[in-house]
Amino acid sequence: MERTTAVATMLIDNDRVRVTRFDFAPGAETTWHRHEHDYVITAITELNMRLEEPGNTEREVTVTA
Repeated sequence: MERTTAVATMLIDNDRVRVTRFDFAPGAETTWHRHEHDYVITAITELNMRLEEPGNTEREVTVTA
């Protein structure tokens, strides 16, 4: 089954901050990645995410708008 990838749009990228907007269709996902810096998620609408973490663990989280 083919997986849909979220669409990333870089809004700001300078020496102090990076802001990226991710648009997710239902069931879409990001590719494997690491967060090299501190980060904040701000949801425009409520969303449910499955996080795949080291050690083959997964957890479901809900991010409210």
